[in-house]
Amino acid sequence: MHGEACTTRLDKTVQMIQKLQSLSASSETGMTALMQAIDFQDLDVVAALLRAEPKLASVPLISPTDLNEYNFPIHFATQISTKRDAPDALDVLRLISDYTDDLDINTVPSHDSRGRIAIYLAWMLSKRPGLLDAVDDDGRTPLHYSTNPATYQLLLTKGANVDHTDKLGRTALDKACLRGNLELVQTLLKRLPKLHISTDNPYGTPLHWKHAIPHRHKDDTLHGSCVFNSGA
Repeated sequence: MHGEACTTRLDKTVQMIQKLQSLSASSETGMTALMQAIDFQDLDVVAALLRAEPKLASVPLISPTDLNEYNFPIHFATQISTKRDAPDALDVLRLISDYTDDLDINTVPSHDSRGRIAIYLAWMLSKRPGLLDAVDDDGRTPLHYSTNPATYQLLLTKGANVDHTDKLGRTALDKACLRGNLELVQTLLKRLPKLHISTDNPYGTPLHWKHAIPHRHKDDTLHGSCVFNSGA
């Protein structure tokens, strides 16, 4: 069943459930109805839940094991969107953003318990460019959290500071070396980052990470050589 009839029946179902329990109720694992719909990338159910209770888009999702740890639906949707190569993943994120002020440049975006904001590649950056240099409680920018070359390239092209250090003195290159990801290291090295930034991290320069951390990546030797050949 599709179309208007499906939407009507779905709305009625949600309304029936709403009379019996709160739509923000969570399971023993901390999963709410909205979280599960986001996880399943079920746009119709996400839409029905938000139509019934718009404020769900702004209700914090609290960890069942640590009440001080939380994020928001837009953070969760961003995590799902960035990890899955599915056309409708971004549709869910767009829908949730319609119910929040996160992309309004005149407001402060939602931060999770660690001070992190939600960012989804070009789409969010085009809506709110200031997210590019947003810093969380650990002093990290989106570049520190990116895990694939395409994302790195986009952020760098937009002007991300490749030499920014977090509170532990780590740059994005340090993080890439820590992960042992050759592609990330190569992408960053093309931007000629400073390889001898004075930091407080216990392992020194990016080249030191190669020898200090027990990597499991097959390109460890190549990545160490890559950094060395760039002047480390």
